[in-house]
Parts: sequence; structure tokens; C-alpha cells
Amino acid sequence: MVVVVRPETVRLGAGGVRGLVRDAAYMGAFTRLWVEVNGVTLRVDVPSTQSPQIGDEVELELPRDALALEYPAEGLGDLIE
Repeated sequence: MVVVVRPETVRLGAGGVRGLVRDAAYMGAFTRLWVEVNGVTLRVDVPSTQSPQIGDEVELELPRDALALEYPAEGLGDLIE
């Protein structure tokens, strides 16, 4: 199963899943982070005023209502044809 979450809905905060910031790109009002969590890299957009540095350990909150799409790992081919 693959779970898709919009990067701007993920929040930095205590009590979430732990990850390591692998890369960051300043985009003006927000900073795009690439955070490794259990071997998986997540893209996270955070306000530039609260952006951690590359190499920082962070905790991510993944709100349940932020789930954009859930589908089988083998793809959507059968569902959209």
C-alpha cells in the first residue's frame, strides 16, 4: 500500500515520528525539507521561520485527515481504466 500526503500538511512537532533532515531548499515563504524516516524519504514543506538544518533530527506529525490518497502499491491501472 502507498500513502500519499501533501507535503504542506506534515507538521514539525513533538510526539510525532522521528526523522533526519537530509536536504533543505529555501523557497521563500516556506522551506522544503527531505526527511528520512525509517529508510523512507518524505518531502515536507514548513514555514521558513521554523526550518531546521540539514542533519537535524526532527519529529513529524502526520495528521490523519491530511491523507490525500491511499492505493495499492502495484498501481492504479485497474482502477482508472
